[in-house]
Amino acid sequence: MEVPGSHPQSRLFFVCDRVTGTRFLVDTGAEVSIIPVSNTSGKRKETPVCLQAVNHSPIPTYGEQSLTLNFGLRRTLQWVFVIAKLPTPILGADFLHHFGLLVDIKNKRLVDSTAQLTVRGIAVRMATVSPTILLTTMTRHSAILKEYPDVARPVFHNQPIKHEVTHHIKTSGPPVAARPRRLPPDRLKAVTRKFQHMLDLGIIHPSSSN
Repeated sequence: MEVPGSHPQSRLFFVCDRVTGTRFLVDTGAEVSIIPVSNTSGKRKETPVCLQAVNHSPIPTYGEQSLTLNFGLRRTLQWVFVIAKLPTPILGADFLHHFGLLVDIKNKRLVDSTAQLTVRGIAVRMATVSPTILLTTMTRHSAILKEYPDVARPVFHNQPIKHEVTHHIKTSGPPVAARPRRLPPDRLKAVTRKFQHMLDLGIIHPSSSN
């Protein structure tokens, strides 16, 4: 399989999600984790965010999608993947770093440094894209963003706070609330799963108000 912007020689391997059977290419050179737009449902619009292959060719993106994966590590792995115009799902450096997964290229396996478990991969010889985030609009801030790329990227997990700055929103008057409405069982299940996923990723937090 040839992919524009790929490197001719690579020693890569797939790992398989035990729930869906989807094979993910393990690519430490990929800055972000990818799910192909062809693997998603519905019609999606291209977003302003653009990825870049190793030969600097652009890769269109179509938003994000959260996935819960099971590779046999005795824990579920929840992550937000970038939807892109690529043929293969990719586990990138962001995913591997967050979950403490080490890549054993020689033995074609993932090593879970937390649980001391391993997942044997499926060896494959194919081209790799190793997508990175591309700044498509050059402004006077572009150089700073390029030097500190993490500033412009969402962080879906807790990180140690290195400052004492706190943020508060002051309100006045009684709280405003709408009458709760009961959802159909199928929608309630989907919404509950989505909110739990965002809680696990640290995107949202439970309210401290009564």
